[in-house]
Amino acid sequence: MSFQQITLVYIIPTAAILLLLTAAFHDIALRTIPNAVSTGLALIGIAFRMRDGGIVPSLLLAVVVFVTAVLCWQRGWMGGGDVKLIAATAFVVPPQQVGNLLLLTALCGGVLGVFYLALSRLMRAQPSDQPRGALRRILRAERWRICRGAPLPYGLAIAFGGITLLLTGS
Repeated sequence: MSFQQITLVYIIPTAAILLLLTAAFHDIALRTIPNAVSTGLALIGIAFRMRDGGIVPSLLLAVVVFVTAVLCWQRGWMGGGDVKLIAATAFVVPPQQVGNLLLLTALCGGVLGVFYLALSRLMRAQPSDQPRGALRRILRAERWRICRGAPLPYGLAIAFGGITLLLTGS
């Protein structure tokens, strides 16, 4: 196997997965997604699509996803980082899998919402000083976010959909 084949088969998908994990963890911790992550994913998408010759359909689909997500952002349904991340991820996955990406993201977002509803009830019922150290700080920050109605870390749902499709090779 040549270096070019190894790069396309292993290194580029691994880089995309690492970027999606970075987006998820950053969104959980700070409720933001760095622009560099979305830019990196878009560049990886270019590499993927140039390899398979499907850059035009992928670009068109990514633009449609971006415009739709911007409309959701304008209504307050999504964050700006989520908009960029979902569009870049739509460019990374093959064009025929964009529908699956959106479906997986929506399903994971639903599970995330139910989880946060349950966590909300649990955190309001429990005293705040149970665990120690970093876990305690994380739980205190989440409690504060939940009690003030902060948005969900939807980058986690987007990352789950993208990583699932990249790992299954679909």
